[in-house]
Amino acid sequence: MKILFLFLVLLVACCINSFAFDIVKAGKPCATVVIDEKADYATGYAKDEFVKYIAEISKVNLDVSNVPSDNNNIYIGQSDFVKSVLGAKDFDYLKTDGIQIYIKDNDMVLVGDSGAGTIYAVYTFLEDFLGVKYLSPEIEYIPNLKDISIENTDYKYTPPFFSRECHYKLNYVVPYSLKMKQNGWMNMIPDNLGGHVYSYGGAHTFNILINTDVYGQDHPEWFSEIDRKRKVDKESQLCLSNDEMVEELTKNVLNVFREHPELKIVSCTQNDNSNYCRCAKCSSLAEKYGQSGILLLALNKVAKAVKEEFPDKYIDTFAYWYTKEAPLGDVVPEDNIIIRLCSIEADFSKDFNDPSNKDVKQNLEDWSKLSKTLFFWNYIVNFSNYEILHPNFHTLQPNLKLMRDHNVVGVFEQGDYYNDNACLGMYKRYIDTKMTWDPDIDVEKETNVFMKHYYGPAEKDMKAFLDYVNEIMLKVQTRIRTFMQSNDYFTAKDWIICFKYLNNAMKKTKGTKYYDRVKFDYVSFYAGYILAEREVATEVEKAKVVMYKGAKVGLNEINTFLPEHGVYHFQESKKWEDGLYASALPTKKEGEKPIICQGLKDNQWIELQENEITIHLKDDKYAKIVDDPKASNGKALWLNAKYKDWYIQRSLASMFYDKTINDVDVYLEYRSEGEKCPYVFGLYNSTQKEFLTTILTPQSGYNIVKIGNMDMQTTSPATLFYFCGLGVDDPNINMYVDRIIFVLNK
Repeated sequence: MKILFLFLVLLVACCINSFAFDIVKAGKPCATVVIDEKADYATGYAKDEFVKYIAEISKVNLDVSNVPSDNNNIYIGQSDFVKSVLGAKDFDYLKTDGIQIYIKDNDMVLVGDSGAGTIYAVYTFLEDFLGVKYLSPEIEYIPNLKDISIENTDYKYTPPFFSRECHYKLNYVVPYSLKMKQNGWMNMIPDNLGGHVYSYGGAHTFNILINTDVYGQDHPEWFSEIDRKRKVDKESQLCLSNDEMVEELTKNVLNVFREHPELKIVSCTQNDNSNYCRCAKCSSLAEKYGQSGILLLALNKVAKAVKEEFPDKYIDTFAYWYTKEAPLGDVVPEDNIIIRLCSIEADFSKDFNDPSNKDVKQNLEDWSKLSKTLFFWNYIVNFSNYEILHPNFHTLQPNLKLMRDHNVVGVFEQGDYYNDNACLGMYKRYIDTKMTWDPDIDVEKETNVFMKHYYGPAEKDMKAFLDYVNEIMLKVQTRIRTFMQSNDYFTAKDWIICFKYLNNAMKKTKGTKYYDRVKFDYVSFYAGYILAEREVATEVEKAKVVMYKGAKVGLNEINTFLPEHGVYHFQESKKWEDGLYASALPTKKEGEKPIICQGLKDNQWIELQENEITIHLKDDKYAKIVDDPKASNGKALWLNAKYKDWYIQRSLASMFYDKTINDVDVYLEYRSEGEKCPYVFGLYNSTQKEFLTTILTPQSGYNIVKIGNMDMQTTSPATLFYFCGLGVDDPNINMYVDRIIFVLNK
């Protein structure tokens, strides 16, 4: 009997030893951290982070040594000790950013393919084995544990993407970048912590490498020919069939590598416009090889020269806009060309496997057969209005999986680089960032974890809000694009249900640290609702689910709470104070009261001065704000007639958030120089595809001209106004816009 008892005791002891590794027991340390005395800085950083977080979790400080102890040992980073424990000759089996977490008996190993890989191994262990969560640079969940005991394991993982970048402002805080395993172009991780996948110039670099100011005067033939004229300005592209230009481009790229030996990639990417060359030679090549084929015929020459002098370096280029389709014929990119395929035309209400995105998927399939180093540039926010809900949550994982399955090795998920948050933006950033490391994560599990630790007592209501939004997207027929003015696909029922969830979340978090987190989502969701059409808003108001009593109160909340909580930009090129909501009714009156408004009260008319209008052009040769003593406030918007496209535009949606405003007269106050006035002023409703257009007539002095009459509620929320030039190349023809005036007839 005694023998049997002793056998059972030994059996239990063996089971404990073979299946568990104690780090901390009953508030006491049970292991020593071991690091090679010659370890690099990144490995030392990984060790420090491990020790710090174990102390925060358990209130226990572990000993650190350069040699193993007689008890449990935690080996961090590559060393001869680790080779002995693992029975490995070297660490070549760990591919780029690969990690291993090994636990057996008295040994635990946290190691990566490099110092950066070891950092990733430590953070993976803290997250996946101990439950630490890095919700943002400022918000973390750290469990409190008196015992830290881990079962034996041998976990190896290599991420499918060696370049991972979820393009959000918060992700560029370097310590947080490491925790979320982000290492892309703009993550700016120093070399001693593993560095990042940096591309010189980043994007749209043709005008950097072959600058029009440097080469334009002597070599206009190096730039795009359009309508039989060479376009020599920043909005041009390169004439890729010009051999002399390609030689100069090659020389300049090689010089960049020579002057910056630390660089691995130089970006050779088209400018951000569609002004590709239409000369006879380019057009002939385009018919045979396609626009991407012309691009690669030129860049292959550059790439061959780079490979000859720098065999371990790359150039990268875009498959974007007019070059998104793979080349025709037998054109194939050189092995040292990175192709960055872009998806800007996609329907983001569906994933890329859906028939609505067949072109995106086809491009991915075609390029994956040609490119040995394929990157994907994806778009995951609404660039027309960063703050309102952009409900593409359900597409994030299948799209990243599709990229992975088509041999994509680098991902750039373009989010909101300018602001800290948006409606459900903190969640989207968190979940999508995690998926760039592992596209196969359990999204439901990770979502529940985020909701619990970020929203606290409101976790169920916020999860229900998210789930309902996903349901809407499964049935909606609207094409969700990267540029949208509103959430006009929401029905009154949808707004009502979502507000109910948010109202409950607000009530449950009042007086807690979670309240402002919920309120941010509420206010930014409301920023989308305030743009709803009148019929929808009227029905929602009847349900009494909106917590603001009147749109003015809600608008004030939008313009105060959001900027106070990390919102700085309305759009990519527009600050919040110059955006849609900041100029809503009532607007300040800067100029003298116009004649047509004499006798009207201030709330019966609106003026938009030149500084409230968005200049659509980047080049101030055609449109800019100038001093003009003749204008009502001393300034005017100057337009040159040479440009043949939209000069300026401005959405009108938020100006008419008051749903009682129907009948509006639109006036323009302007003057012109020259015998002609080749400009068009118009209003456009993108929802109903309707124009109200006026061809302007010469006005030697400032005059107020009636443009027309519109019912702003039937055209809201997608109405905008614009000016368009008719392409008259005469420097003596100019126009000066003082202001646009809206008289509210109700």
